[in-house]
Amino acid sequence: VGLDEYRTLGWALLADGRLCVFRADTGEQIEEVPPLALAKVTAASFPPGSETAILGFEDGHVAIVQFGFQTTFRQPSDFADQPQLAEQLNRLLPGETVVVGNRMLELTSQSQLREQRFVAEIKSQFKVAPQAIVGVDFAEGANRILTQRADGLAQLHTLSAKRDFLSGTSKISLGKSYDLPQRARSQAAKYCLISALGDRAYLGWEDGLVQRFDCRNLSSIAWAEDLDLAPEGARLTTLNFLLGRITLVAGDSRGVTRCAFPVRPDEVDESKPASPPSRTLNRRTAPPSSVDGMKLVIAHVLQGPDAEVSAVGVSSRNRNVVVGYSNGTARVFYVPNDSLLANVSIAPQQRVDQVRFSPKDDELLAVAGDGVWTAGFDALRDDD
Repeated sequence: VGLDEYRTLGWALLADGRLCVFRADTGEQIEEVPPLALAKVTAASFPPGSETAILGFEDGHVAIVQFGFQTTFRQPSDFADQPQLAEQLNRLLPGETVVVGNRMLELTSQSQLREQRFVAEIKSQFKVAPQAIVGVDFAEGANRILTQRADGLAQLHTLSAKRDFLSGTSKISLGKSYDLPQRARSQAAKYCLISALGDRAYLGWEDGLVQRFDCRNLSSIAWAEDLDLAPEGARLTTLNFLLGRITLVAGDSRGVTRCAFPVRPDEVDESKPASPPSRTLNRRTAPPSSVDGMKLVIAHVLQGPDAEVSAVGVSSRNRNVVVGYSNGTARVFYVPNDSLLANVSIAPQQRVDQVRFSPKDDELLAVAGDGVWTAGFDALRDDD
């Protein structure tokens, strides 16, 4: 799910590939876009702050898709052939909106009539496996895709872009594919992530095991280390990146969210006392380095209610994270100092399936039960 930057329209991608566009203030659906592809969507990754997403399909294809909003400024006279609508637009007050077909018209505080329309388009697609893709991630700047197949095989795929000087567009083609040397497990990984530079890949399982891989040299991708991100018998229920795609954000079945990132052992300051276990875990006692000289360290622990972490959304502007829980609540944290910024009830005793920040971090969006919830958000205020 996502919101436009003006907080007027939202969109949701459903498992069958359909796209629903809705009013952000009421949740009312105003458009349903047919599936982008014939096959069922089985995996997806939506990097925060980017309009480019990657989808994996049941037939082994992956697609790079652009999701976004098209903004146009109009005049009431543009609708002269619809007199009633033109008259209605002339009566609008600043901040008021009108839905026209699949578009939202809003009168801005500068007395401009702003039109918003949702657009989605497949930019490139490739066949990368003979079976369903159950996990996918995209390092856009590095032109690398990470996929997890239903049979458990994880692969890193390179892309190449060739620019057409006549049209000014770039055509992306699939390059080589490389297997990750993962340790054998009885089930395919539930989560797969790739860093922004494409030099680190992660696979995660429900029992909490996360394997990290050194992908700097594609001809010799190496297993780097294991880390348990859901200790003491908990299940790993979410795995994401913070802004920058370096820090992992892992939620578990006991309501705890842990943040871990790779460090060099010589960066750990042994002279500083360890922080309380409820906030920071053993950063000063990092174990010896791995094949790439780095080691994952759990640096932040964000406590939630006694309910499963069911959804995580990260800011595209800073290190805020919003965590949704299976009891219908959500909490917003500022990760660097583990601050709790907000604690809200969204849908009592209903699982929160999705949580997101708006592009400007001034609104929260959640999906819970059969409804959509939105609320204005200001991290600098403490009176709400």
